[in-house]
Formats: sequence, C-alpha cells, structure tokens
Amino acid sequence: MALGSITIQVALNQMGSSVVAAYTAAQRIEQLAMLPFVSFGIAMGTYSAQNFGAGLHGRVWQGVRQAAFMSFAYGLAIGLVLVFLSPLLVDAFIKDAPADVLRMGQQYFWVTVPFYPALILLFIYRYTLQGLGHSLVPTIAGFIELGMRIASLLPSLLRPCSGTRACSSAIPWRGWVLSRCLLWRT
Repeated sequence: MALGSITIQVALNQMGSSVVAAYTAAQRIEQLAMLPFVSFGIAMGTYSAQNFGAGLHGRVWQGVRQAAFMSFAYGLAIGLVLVFLSPLLVDAFIKDAPADVLRMGQQYFWVTVPFYPALILLFIYRYTLQGLGHSLVPTIAGFIELGMRIASLLPSLLRPCSGTRACSSAIPWRGWVLSRCLLWRT
C-alpha cells in the first residue's frame, strides 16, 4: 500500500500544486465516506467466522447478501452526495479553493464513485474469506492491487499532463481487479 501511495504522490507532484490540493482534499473526503464500507467488511469477518465455526454455513452467505445490500444502499446515497456536492465538500477542506481545484475534486469523484459497487464487494468478500480462514486469496489480491495501482499511473508518470483523471483512475482499478479475483475464488 505504501509503495502505491508513493507512486501516486510522485505522479501528483509532477502535475502541480492545484492537482495535489484537489487530490488530497478528495482523498480525505472519500476516506471518511468509505468508512462504512470498511466497517461492513470487518463486521462480515467476525460474523462469518462465528457462523462458520458454529456450522451455520448458510447464515454466512445470507450475511454476505444482507451486508452487500446495506452497503450498496449507503454507497448509492453517499455516491450521489459526493458527485453532486463535491465542490462544497472540497471547499470545506480548502477554504476559498480556486475553481480549478473544485473542478478537479469533482472530477475525482466522477471517476471513482462508479466503482463503489466493486469496492463494496471487495471489502465484504475479502473480510468474509478471512473470517472463513482463507487468507491467501486476500493476500494475493493485495499484491495485484499494488501492481494495478502502479500500472494505472504509468501514463501520468510518462506524460505528466494527464491530470487528475490518471491519479483517480488508480483507485477504481484496484477494486475491479480484486473483486474479480475474489469472485473467481469463491
């Protein structure tokens, strides 16, 4: 994770202070918005371990479906807020932010929010698999995530004028790739 973040920061630094400011503000906002996604995943780890240990395998998958439904409902609501109110949210983090920073912050969410369903499944499946005792798949998926994060930034490293779309596109790719790996395994 740290290597991927360093790679993103190198690419951002080449694009100027406005891009860095927009990305940083958008990342902070997104981190807050995504806390429930992570919480549902962590809850599924404990829930699946307890029910698997008790021999109630059907309850594990029932819990996966219910956690996914609740996460999707929250994801839809927060996604709409992030996409349509992002200029206000970015401005809350950067008082009197220039118009280009607000625009790039909103652009970040237009690129990342459509991938929230994949990210939701990623969190739920990753923690469920860990709760079931299958830690190898999430570990391998973490390495794939790192590779995809770096690969998705190569165009912006080679051609710095790519802008914030290149940096924000590193985030959705990891969700898509990891969810595919986890779905394949389960």
